Amino acid sequence: MKNCVLNHTSSDKRAKWQRGGIRRVGNAYSIITDGILSRQDYNILFENISGKRFIPKETAESVNIYSDVSFSSDFFRFMDNSGISVNLFDKYGRYNGTFLPSDNKNSGKTLIKQAALYLDEGKRLETARGIELAALHNLRANLKYYGRRKEGRFSEAVDIFDDIFEDMKKAKDINNLMLKEAKARRLYYSMFNEIITDKAFAFTARTKRPPKDPINALISFGNVWLYSRVASEIAKTSLDMRIGILHATCDRGESLNLDIAEIFKPLIVDRSIFTLINKGMIDADRHFRKVDNEGIYLGFEGKRIFLQELESKLNLAQVSGGRSMTYLSRIKEEIGKINRLVAEGKEYRGYRYGG
Repeated sequence: MKNCVLNHTSSDKRAKWQRGGIRRVGNAYSIITDGILSRQDYNILFENISGKRFIPKETAESVNIYSDVSFSSDFFRFMDNSGISVNLFDKYGRYNGTFLPSDNKNSGKTLIKQAALYLDEGKRLETARGIELAALHNLRANLKYYGRRKEGRFSEAVDIFDDIFEDMKKAKDINNLMLKEAKARRLYYSMFNEIITDKAFAFTARTKRPPKDPINALISFGNVWLYSRVASEIAKTSLDMRIGILHATCDRGESLNLDIAEIFKPLIVDRSIFTLINKGMIDADRHFRKVDNEGIYLGFEGKRIFLQELESKLNLAQVSGGRSMTYLSRIKEEIGKINRLVAEGKEYRGYRYGG
């Protein structure tokens, strides 16, 4: 899955939505309105009632589709020949699948080593622990951040997180590790109502397939978006996305991207949600749609607003240790650490915000 290399700031003029519901950020294009995609000469053509827009193949590395789109018969052959991936979501933001160009970097040697790591219970447990400890640290970092700015049970919650953190270090297997992570996440979600100021986004419990309220719709959409972003970067390496570490490798097509996304969901997805709600940038009535028996989902304008904030967070430059890095850079770095673990046996430590 060759995909987006996003190098922009929130002020980048290229990041504005174009007529017809197309957004370009770096080499990634997102489409959130219905229409038709086809090849025209050496470009990608998107047509709908607003008119025609061209996507030059020289500037495109991925096309992310969040709407009902029809494709011409030769569209995917052209995308394959051009080395452009296509990530498909339905109009509610649920992931449908990915078209990958046939020229990928998967290596038989890396596959064997990656499978060996998965089958080695001791090494897999220690690597999974590194992922979970990093994810828990970043959840706790969010609570500490808002604890300095708001009244509430933040200090108590952080203390409980500290205890879970120590328990995770003693976990004897991955199932036990994930049970402790689930306990921490339930506590974390219970703090949302103290972080979020808009009562229209009151949070009671995590619901999926379908999300039952606007806050769950945002979490689900954001998480799926991040899974696809991480998958795009993994596909540029020799790692096999089907072989996870924390998440079991079974019938699902992707696992490794879910592992790495755990570390970054609190920092990118959750913080984007808190920003949009607390700054009044998204409205629970205007920006969501209720679908009979299928839950609540972001509408067109809601997707536009949320995608813009997610991409802004992903590409926000931060200075740490004398280096300026974005979260996209850190995701690439994290994948590199997993690659070195697989190829060379290098010790793995997941990214922890602030240290």
